Amino acid sequence: MYQDGVYDIYPVGPNKPIYAFCYMTHYGGGSTLIVASHTNTWTPDNVRLRNLDSPQVYGDYSILAYADSVKNHPGINTKFFEYRLEAQSRGKMKIVMLFY
Repeated sequence: MYQDGVYDIYPVGPNKPIYAFCYMTHYGGGSTLIVASHTNTWTPDNVRLRNLDSPQVYGDYSILAYADSVKNHPGINTKFFEYRLEAQSRGKMKIVMLFY
């Protein structure tokens, strides 16, 4: 069984991996973290991509620019998905894309 953690994913093609935090044991497995926010330092310039090389659940991170590509990737063998917005406390939240 795979563990929760950072994996290479290929939302824009076989030769262009990006790093993503994937939940393999939570939410039924196979879910991708799209945004994690732990500071109030977001701008229009960094909300779509932030800390791309260091995916983390407990820091500022975003691959929002790739959300549609991840969802529509031909390797995803599901017809249903949802975005889950979770807030741990004021100013600390995450958006997870779940597939089922």
